[in-house]
Amino acid sequence: VRLGSATDGRETDNPVNLVTDCRERIEKLKEQLNLQSTGLSAEGKLKLLELLEKYHEAFAVSDDEFGLTNVTEHTIDTGDARPIKQPARPVPIPLKPQVREMVDTMLKQKVISPSSSAWNSPVVLVIKKDGSLRMCIDYRKLNAVTKKDAYPLPNQDVLLMSLKNKKIFTALDLAAGYYQIPMSDEDKEKTAFSILGDRDASLLNAFLALSFGS
Repeated sequence: VRLGSATDGRETDNPVNLVTDCRERIEKLKEQLNLQSTGLSAEGKLKLLELLEKYHEAFAVSDDEFGLTNVTEHTIDTGDARPIKQPARPVPIPLKPQVREMVDTMLKQKVISPSSSAWNSPVVLVIKKDGSLRMCIDYRKLNAVTKKDAYPLPNQDVLLMSLKNKKIFTALDLAAGYYQIPMSDEDKEKTAFSILGDRDASLLNAFLALSFGS
């Protein structure tokens, strides 16, 4: 699920794998839904398809499609802490092309943008079990000077009781959920991170949306 439409608050000059044709989008959603596994009656399936067609823009059909909420924005309260600037960590030569591709994709998606921030956190590369690469930002020093939020979570038992006598359940997952929450303008610079380029030039970017770990 994506918040807003494909371009709400995130216009892209070169959209990445976006499906803009209405009918094509609906057909792709139908393929992904797999109605046969829903357990719904024929009437229920018809109603579900009607809802899908009506709200098709709310659903992502690829990993590159996600919206941007206008309900809230993420802030990083560091009080009067001075900017923390850490050196970039070397990227192993065999991994540089993958890292560059990741950064280029995030730039095209308008998740990050070039920065000249006084803040800087280093990149940490993690090889996942399937052999793919995950790029993480080491925000430990930023987190250490950030005021922590406190939010009371709903009671689990009360939530379960609210499901009593319900017959149909739907599970929805936000596509790249973090990236659908915009970063406040004054705090974007605090999310800056850098990688060492091919000529050991530090490439600095900052997040326009909520970053993993911040």
